[in-house]
Amino acid sequence: MNYHFIEKGSGEAIVFLHGFPDLAHTWDYSISQLSDKYKCIAPNMRGYYPTDMATDNDYSGKKIAEDILKLTEHLGINSFYLVGQDWGASIAYALANLAPDKVTKLITVAIPHPRFIKPSLKLLIKARHFFVFRNKKRSVKKMQKNDFKLVDTLYQRWSPNMKDYKKHSEVVS
Repeated sequence: MNYHFIEKGSGEAIVFLHGFPDLAHTWDYSISQLSDKYKCIAPNMRGYYPTDMATDNDYSGKKIAEDILKLTEHLGINSFYLVGQDWGASIAYALANLAPDKVTKLITVAIPHPRFIKPSLKLLIKARHFFVFRNKKRSVKKMQKNDFKLVDTLYQRWSPNMKDYKKHSEVVS
């Protein structure tokens, strides 16, 4: 599997994991601020262009965490700070469980550890997309429907005050 990632700087490594439906470029500002002291790595995770789609159709948190672990090993990184936002936080929890000896520090944003989530009707309504995305066939159809309108809907739901979000979601070569 070919993984596209941003790599900048040198020193101790920080791995940044983006949320949904964001891309590695979510971390551009953080990388620009930290890359003078740290080696910053921000992959476009499995299924996010230009990284390959999963040939095994496995987009589970564990599988993506294994991907990120393989990427760090490929880059010769033995230990790293791990920062995950939203879906990336879920992946970060899985990765920290898979390889606790590799993760120097774990920082998560927007998604608490599952152990601390208190179920409620309001939370269920806001997070209903998580259930849709667990069904592989249904999630692909739902995302493709109406020219990917669900992406716009989710941005509006989660970031109602964000203007021109489409500018921020472009892939920059």
